[in-house]
Amino acid sequence: MGILKKVNEYYSEKIKQHGNVSHGVDWNSKESQFLRFYQLCKVIDWQSPAFSILDYGCGYGALIEYISSWHSNFNYTGYDISEEMIKHAKKIHQDKKVIFTTEENDLSKYDYVIASGIF
Repeated sequence: MGILKKVNEYYSEKIKQHGNVSHGVDWNSKESQFLRFYQLCKVIDWQSPAFSILDYGCGYGALIEYISSWHSNFNYTGYDISEEMIKHAKKIHQDKKVIFTTEENDLSKYDYVIASGIF
């Protein structure tokens, strides 16, 4: 079994067990998850009127909540290898103008790429 298949199965099981919470993406707490977001998002120019961002390894899209607390005009794309994660992400963020995908071919160019969940 390849590494990506193992990772996919591991995280798909986590989200099934715990749901749309930090433990569902294997974080200890929402606080530690948001601390990571804080560190990774230091590169973002929050004064920019708009920007695009790719959340590579997006899980259920928790980064959307973090960015929304700082900025209101951004284009978000979330990519994850786990279809189960993407299913949860689409369900909880269905009222937002965001994109979620499991297909790398759907990805294009972005102002920022954040890869928090893959490390």
